[in-house]
Amino acid sequence: MPKAQKRKADGNQQLEQGKQLIDDDNNGSESSQFSSPIRDETPMIPRKKKNEGGPDEDVGQEMQKMLECFGADITKTMVAKRKRLEQLTQNSLKNTNKKVEDIWTTQKNERVKLQDEYNKQISNVLSQWESDIEKTKEQEEKLTLLFKQQQKLFQQARVVQSQRLKTVQQLHEQYSKGIGDLDKCHQSQHSTVQSEMKKEMSLLQKRILMDTQARVVQSQRLKTVQQLHEQYSKGIGDLDKCHQSQHSTVQSEMKKEMSLLQKRILMDTQQQEMANVRKSLQTMLF
Repeated sequence: MPKAQKRKADGNQQLEQGKQLIDDDNNGSESSQFSSPIRDETPMIPRKKKNEGGPDEDVGQEMQKMLECFGADITKTMVAKRKRLEQLTQNSLKNTNKKVEDIWTTQKNERVKLQDEYNKQISNVLSQWESDIEKTKEQEEKLTLLFKQQQKLFQQARVVQSQRLKTVQQLHEQYSKGIGDLDKCHQSQHSTVQSEMKKEMSLLQKRILMDTQARVVQSQRLKTVQQLHEQYSKGIGDLDKCHQSQHSTVQSEMKKEMSLLQKRILMDTQQQEMANVRKSLQTMLF
């Protein structure tokens, strides 16, 4: 923008100078017509006074001479002015052309430099951009491969986990069935043991009743024979004490046997459960 303004100002100054020169030439020509003559111009011929009694031919000749002189002077001044104007215009045109050419060359060089720098920068940026794009493509390919591999691994792990869940469910079902069967077996065993214990207790009660009945009979007999068999009654008392101790010992032994049977049953059930668990673990592992 400032260079264009300078060019406009220079052109305006040159035009003003040309106008001033033209005005000066016009003023000079006018003054030359009415004042002293310029070089290469013919001198003005002063008018002669008319002779009062002169012929018309002399007047016409004088007029022709004066007109010829004026025409020659005007043509000379016009030719000189044209030459000066042509020189001024040529000089101004040459100067303006030189200035315009210089400005155009400088602008062209500046534009070329800017364009070269811009092209270099753009080429560098584009090359970096292309390299970045290639790197991103490579990274995307790597990421896609990793994603596919991870997806395959996840699918395989999912299949394995589903299979393991199925095996765990099957084992849980088997374990629940085994526990139910064991509960039923234990309940049946407990019921059988309880029934056997009840039978044994009833037999013992019957025996005790028989013993008590026998004791009653013996007591009645002893009462009838007390006077005659005092020593015998003492022996029977000792026998009663012995029987009571035997009954107590028998009951304690029965309780011990019952506790031992319960412990054995519990041990057998625990061993069976452990064996089932080991079998299930072996099936899961192999």
